[in-house]
Formats: sequence, C-alpha cells, structure tokens
Amino acid sequence: KLIADEIDPRPQSRAKLVSAVLLGGQVLVRKGKDVGGDFQHIRACRSDRQLSCVVAFSTFNATPPDPSAFGRASTTLGTGSRAPAGMTSYAMWQ
Repeated sequence: KLIADEIDPRPQSRAKLVSAVLLGGQVLVRKGKDVGGDFQHIRACRSDRQLSCVVAFSTFNATPPDPSAFGRASTTLGTGSRAPAGMTSYAMWQ
C-alpha cells in the first residue's frame, strides 16, 4: 500500500527507488507485460541487474496446501479469488 500510494504515482519518488522486495506477497501485472496491475509505473523486475523495480518473494518448504492464498500465484490473488481477466501475477525468473 505504501509503494502504491506514495511512490508509484510520484516520478520524483520513483527516481529514488533502487528496488522494492515485497516479502510474502505477489504482484499483479498485465498479461505479457511487467507493469500495469498493482503498480502503474513501477515495473516487475526481470533480471538481477534491473533497478527501480519490484520483486515479490515467497518461499515454501513444500507444495502450499489448498486453499492457500499464496504460492498459487498464476491462478489466485491473495484473497483466494481468481485474477482479473488480462492480469497475471509475476514471479521473478519464472
């Protein structure tokens, strides 16, 4: 929420962003894109050398159980509901 409300809409704030690591969550982006979902301007990172981008990071020591809100990023949102049409969650180095 802080990034979406305070950094994403402000060019001067985005210019200072090195990276954002969202632990235990996910980032929705437009299908086939790396921007235009949860954030309108901050891109999902696609490489370990990219700057001014966001990484969503979660780890599991086993397959997440049903109906886990996390770990099933390609089909559900954190609420357990399906991602909107044209949207997908982005995991770095898929």
